Order: sequence, then C-alpha cells, then structure tokens
Amino acid sequence: MSEFLPVSRKDMEERGWDQCDFVYIVGDAYVDHPSFGHAIISRVLEDAGYKVGILSQPDWKDPQSVRALGEPRLGFLVTGGNMDSMVNHYSVSKCRRDTDAFTQYALAAAAEALRGGLPAAPDRMGIVMGTAMAGIATTAATQESLTTAVHKNVGPRFVPRILGNIAAAQIAMVHNLHGPSITLSTACASGGDAVAGAAMLLLAGEAGCAGAEDRGGTVAIQ
Repeated sequence: MSEFLPVSRKDMEERGWDQCDFVYIVGDAYVDHPSFGHAIISRVLEDAGYKVGILSQPDWKDPQSVRALGEPRLGFLVTGGNMDSMVNHYSVSKCRRDTDAFTQYALAAAAEALRGGLPAAPDRMGIVMGTAMAGIATTAATQESLTTAVHKNVGPRFVPRILGNIAAAQIAMVHNLHGPSITLSTACASGGDAVAGAAMLLLAGEAGCAGAEDRGGTVAIQ
C-alpha cells in the first residue's frame, strides 16, 4: 500500500499537488483500513488515477475547516462514518452521550445477552472484556481537536472515556454484577482470549457464569 492520503495542504504540497480531484469529508478519524468505508472508496479512486484528499471530522460550525484542502476539481464526497453521528452522540431520548462508542457497543451487547435475566447469582457473574483499542474514537477526536483548535484543552471526561476497562465496569454497574471483572487487550486476538479467559474463570470456580465480550458481540459461558 502507498503512503497515507493527504490530510493537509502540506501533504498535498509534498505530493506536488495544487488541487485534489476529490476531497473526502469523513465523520470518523482517518483510518486507512478496509473495515472503514472511506478507506476502501478513497483507495479505489486513487487506483483509478484520481487525486483524493481526506478531511477528517471538520468543524461543521466553521466553514473554513471544510476548505482546508481547497476546492476539489471534481467534487466533495461526504460520509457520516461507520456509526451515524446522531447515534454516536445522542441516546434514543436525545440526551448527549457521555461514553465512547466502544462502551456504547459493549452495553448494548450485554443488554441483549442478559435480556432473559441473570443466569447466575450477581456475585457469581463474571465479565471478561476483550478490546483491541478501547476508546480510540475519543482519542482520535481529542487529538484532532488539539491539532486544529485555537483553545487547546482536554475535556474532563477524556480519561474515563478511553480507559480499556471502563466498558466492563459500566456493564457491572448497570446490571449489578459482583463477580470478577477482567479486561484483556491483545489486538486482534482479544475476542478469542476473552472467551478463553471466561472459561478459565469457570474452571477455577471463580464464577458461575462469565460473559466474554468484544466489539463483535457477547458470549455467555456457563
């Protein structure tokens, strides 16, 4: 794969570009990986010979932020990102969310798994969470803000939102679970390691039921 696509005027100048053919405005942080739609589309366009610039999470309140890469020759492309912005920032009751998307996914998966009630007593219910990057969405958004904002500061909720074990803690508090709570971060192996960790808790007699969870879903092991 070639180098990252331009995200600034400086990047364009290093490639010898005066103008992009397309400026791709994305609601996510720029992640050049095929799990992100903008990465696939931008690379397909590049392969077809077009000059593509990426404008990640511009400030919609500031028209100048949308003009950071200049006017494209052919047009702007716009996507809301992997998660719709309304879902990402607001609950169903339209209250502003205070948790990272990672924690939101974890809570939703846990609620689905426990919909029929607890399969064991609360003090025998364990949680083993697997995460590769935890609160990466919050980290990326904060880094972008620190790079571009005039007043550079980090919000008071930044640290609790990015903690790797915050999702497991939230699940335990919401569902009143008092058993072991463990978070594993082993990159792409996190999901499999979480299942193995849950099984080990059961074999050791530390829990009567353990929920092994990663971003893909929840498995209850009894």
